[in-house]
Amino acid sequence: MKINKLYLKNFQKHSDLKLEFKDGVNVIYGQTGVGKSCILRAIKWIFFNEGRTSDIRKEGTKQTTVKVTLDNNISIERVVSASKNQYIIYKGEEDKVFNSIGKTIPEEVQELLELKTIDVDNESLIINIAKQISLPFLLDKSGNFRMKLFNKLTGSEITDLVLQSFNKDILQLSRKEKLEDEQLEEKITDLEEIKDEKNKKEKIYKDYKKNYIEFQDKLEELNKYNTIKEKIDKNKENTKNAETLLSNIKTIKEEDINNCKDKINKLEKYLDLDKKLKKIDFSFKDISDKLKQIFIPDIDISYFKKLIEKLSIFKEKQTKINSINKIKLNSQEKLKTIEEKQTEYIKKYKELLKESGICPTCKSKINEDVLKNIKL
Repeated sequence: MKINKLYLKNFQKHSDLKLEFKDGVNVIYGQTGVGKSCILRAIKWIFFNEGRTSDIRKEGTKQTTVKVTLDNNISIERVVSASKNQYIIYKGEEDKVFNSIGKTIPEEVQELLELKTIDVDNESLIINIAKQISLPFLLDKSGNFRMKLFNKLTGSEITDLVLQSFNKDILQLSRKEKLEDEQLEEKITDLEEIKDEKNKKEKIYKDYKKNYIEFQDKLEELNKYNTIKEKIDKNKENTKNAETLLSNIKTIKEEDINNCKDKINKLEKYLDLDKKLKKIDFSFKDISDKLKQIFIPDIDISYFKKLIEKLSIFKEKQTKINSINKIKLNSQEKLKTIEEKQTEYIKKYKELLKESGICPTCKSKINEDVLKNIKL
């Protein structure tokens, strides 16, 4: 970018000044106090918003204007009055106005002017314009200050920040990975213990279920025998009543005798069933004693649900660890690429120094020994 024209209106000593610049070196000269420095301050004012309105406005005027025309035929104008504080871009037939300008120049204006201040050690530096009666470029600054400025201009500062950011991220990921590994090992141990406990509970539950089914079968069989016993007892009572009645009968009919025989036969059968029932009673007592010896554990179903939830958490942890490993691998690959580019940039920088033959900071001659001692 190059300035072709500069127009000042009511700016300090100048009421109406128009300047045209040619290719190469342009020299502005004149007696002291005629306004040479005002031109430099006008350039700083429009390019960097440097200077207060009360200081730049010509005394007795109401509006101050500075306008520059660039080599791409785009013009930019700064206008300040009691009611205006604006930048205007003249680009072809299109004019764009930016009002209410504060300390910051509109971004679109800065892009067209292609000049910005550079912040180094809390100091805003204009490297394109030197102050009056000042030492040659940056010789009044320390070597550390010049190195920081050089890093900003070459982009090395960004590389350093990127490396610091990657190192910080890698350190955090490593710590997180270590913590997750420790927690995973602890959870795996807990899981093995829970599995053993679960297997024991399942075995107890199976044994209990088997005994319970056997008990139910025996109980059902016992109920059947109790029903038979009740019938036998009732038959015994009926038989006793029949014997009482028979004892009161003096003559017995043949039909009654036959009926009696039938009842006797039935009684014998009932007696046989009574013997069997006593055996069943004995078996039932034995079963009852065995059932009393069986321990029925109190199984907490919610405990197994918690185990399942823990297993789900373990799977999520494993997924996160896999994701972290992928991020770590990508970070390592990016870091390797950055290191390779940094090495390449350092090599190119030393080659440029070698071609120039003179160090830009200390002005000493460049040779192989000097290049070896240069560290970036």
